Amino acid sequence: MSRRLLTLLLSALLVLLVTFLFHRQHEAPISGKPLPILQEGTSILSWNLQWFPGNKQKSDAEGEREHISEVASKLIEADADILCLQEVKGHLAINRLLEKLPGYQMQVASDFRGPQELAILSKKGAMTAFAEEFTKAEFTPPRGFVHAAFDYDGKRLLVYSVHFKSNFGGIGMNIPKREEAARQLLKHVKDSTKLHLVEGAESVSVVLCGDFNTSLLTETFQEEKTGRIILDSGFEWGFRGLPESESITWLSDGRYPDVTFDHFFVQGGNGVIVGRSVVLPTERRVSDHRPVLMRLRVN
Repeated sequence: MSRRLLTLLLSALLVLLVTFLFHRQHEAPISGKPLPILQEGTSILSWNLQWFPGNKQKSDAEGEREHISEVASKLIEADADILCLQEVKGHLAINRLLEKLPGYQMQVASDFRGPQELAILSKKGAMTAFAEEFTKAEFTPPRGFVHAAFDYDGKRLLVYSVHFKSNFGGIGMNIPKREEAARQLLKHVKDSTKLHLVEGAESVSVVLCGDFNTSLLTETFQEEKTGRIILDSGFEWGFRGLPESESITWLSDGRYPDVTFDHFFVQGGNGVIVGRSVVLPTERRVSDHRPVLMRLRVN
């Protein structure tokens, strides 16, 4: 075999290897047929608003007004029934947003004593709604979750909005905090589901959504179990079967690549059809995260 032919063969093998590794890294590890895109039913939107209002921890009045206006415009366009928001600067920020969102009411907003609070707004009133901090553990997660329960003719919908630990300081050191957060969240889901069934609910569906700060798609987070812990508890992932290109929710700042950090995990009760998660297009100047919308139909 000539040296030229050998070089060509080695080059071809290298291209095949790189192609294989690329597709392996970017294929969705959650196999199966993608969930359907529903045109009707209860719509839920999750969005990390990035230091709302103002896009940064300390912002000026003009920047806050612009941010509120841009966020409100997008939320009105999306017209979701339930809004699950992360990274808001408390009750006052939500009240300022509600002034531009006719038809919505605040069901709950957290008070974790920081500038990255959580909230659930909706058109329909909730049966119950509250915030709860994660409890102390070997790896104590920051913040907590907000929760609202809705009734649809005897069928209950439990909605949770979360903002898990970021990757600030390094991915490895923060993984245990996110995994612990997932375990504590699922315990609350189990207890709440049981309570609603004891109270006579015909069925109970559960939606976990928000900024989980981890990806189920990229190699970087391959060792993390946060998503798997939730999926192994009987939840569907809204982006199941989709390539990463269709599920990017965090927009690159130039230092790190685009990634899917925002998720819907749904456990549908009897007679409930769960729809696919859909990323809505927005610009990074509004938020470094894009909103994600999903629907479920209660029959």
